[in-house]
Amino acid sequence: MGGRFSSHLREVVAEELCVEAAAKIGEAKGGTILANLAKWLKVDEATLKSVEAKSYAEKACAITSFKFMKTLDLPDMLAIGEAAGCSAASLREMEEDIKKAGTLVARRVYAAFYSVANRPKWISWLKKTYALTASQAVEILDSMDVLPASKRIPEDTYHALGARNMCHTEFPNHSRAVQIMAEQPGFKLEEFKESILANYDSSVSSRLSQLLNDYNLGYELTPALRKLLGEEVGILEAKAWGTGGIEPEQWAEYGAVQKTLAEFQDAYFNFRSKCIAIAKAVAAR
Repeated sequence: MGGRFSSHLREVVAEELCVEAAAKIGEAKGGTILANLAKWLKVDEATLKSVEAKSYAEKACAITSFKFMKTLDLPDMLAIGEAAGCSAASLREMEEDIKKAGTLVARRVYAAFYSVANRPKWISWLKKTYALTASQAVEILDSMDVLPASKRIPEDTYHALGARNMCHTEFPNHSRAVQIMAEQPGFKLEEFKESILANYDSSVSSRLSQLLNDYNLGYELTPALRKLLGEEVGILEAKAWGTGGIEPEQWAEYGAVQKTLAEFQDAYFNFRSKCIAIAKAVAAR
């Protein structure tokens, strides 16, 4: 769920900046800027009313949610950042880094399993661990796909293309955005061939790691995973990867997971309400 991962990180940054700005300039001035941001984002009255009596942080959280805010690079958000001590240039850089967060995870996972160097190591490990033949191990490895789902921008697709063991699912609006990008003058699809095995500048991940612990929770390994990948399977690069990743039993508490669940539940309940209303209308005829 790469897009949801990036969206969550953006929300974390936005909320933190709002709170820091209010601490420096006061909640009254901070509230004015936040109100201007809400107006710019066209936050609906129902949402504003629901947080009217809540804390400043809760108001900021509601207003800067992905439902309304798709980027940090907005005049009022930049004003909030500057009030918090973050320059417009650094906030724009942060936005560009956050856009890449989901793809960074997808590329790490794919390379760990399917790079030219690592794929044979998994076949060897499967044979040894489960007493399989070479063909059985290959069949198992080939039966899996990496699924970089929930993409938000065309680059999320173009930066994660692979000829094998990749599965892209796209909503119609995202498919259209991908098509529009391909129709732009100078676009060259060959430049994205096997882009899933490409690398962003290492400074992107370094900045995210230093600024956002929630990035490390989603990007890094757990100690057990590093032992499996680095020591048992023999994936050399994994030995240098951080171990600040979230443990399986903690996933239910992770912000991105909670937000995704809430979105799915809201969609289900809204759909259910409509179905019930239609059924009642039909029954009343």
